[in-house]
Amino acid sequence: GTNAKMNPPLREAVDVEAIKAGIADGTIDCIATDHAPHTLTEKDVEFQLAPFGIVGLETSLALTITGLVETGVITLERAIELMASAPARILDLQYGGFETGVLREGGYADICIFDPKAEWIVNPNEFHSLSRNTPFAGMKLRGLVKKTIWRGSVAIRSVSATMPDRPRKPGSSSTTWRRTRWRAIASSSSCAPVPPVTATWSS
Repeated sequence: GTNAKMNPPLREAVDVEAIKAGIADGTIDCIATDHAPHTLTEKDVEFQLAPFGIVGLETSLALTITGLVETGVITLERAIELMASAPARILDLQYGGFETGVLREGGYADICIFDPKAEWIVNPNEFHSLSRNTPFAGMKLRGLVKKTIWRGSVAIRSVSATMPDRPRKPGSSSTTWRRTRWRAIASSSSCAPVPPVTATWSS
């Protein structure tokens, strides 16, 4: 339908495999999303009249993990580099005089915390974006963002009823949080709000 209408358009399977090969061998050095939100009325028209674009930001990490990491095309560390630190390095992105893509004393605490193994069902009605135009509705993906920290403050939390339970706060009786082992991977962003530093956990 029109929720899959984008520019460049979706390609054939042979083209998808070529892109995967380019990602695997380093020919493609960045992964990004245009994130083009549209209203329901804009997309609820004949295909040729519908605008191009989908909301891509909220599914981009999980799609990368599901389609590239879990299938063995690249490692999780490489995925983070392609989505975050590589764009920052290539574009020489700086903010407030600080180099992005690294955690350093005095720098900005822009962090995304996610569980790379958690599975969830894409439900457009639970998007943080005001738009719902995604072709991935109903798809089961792996890789769940738990929290996004921007400039040291929590900006986004996982609130979906279809997502796994969130870890409880430190000091709670639940063993979920206490058994969590944190692992930080420096990365950076080509466009907000994809975070400069990503943390993952495994229980």
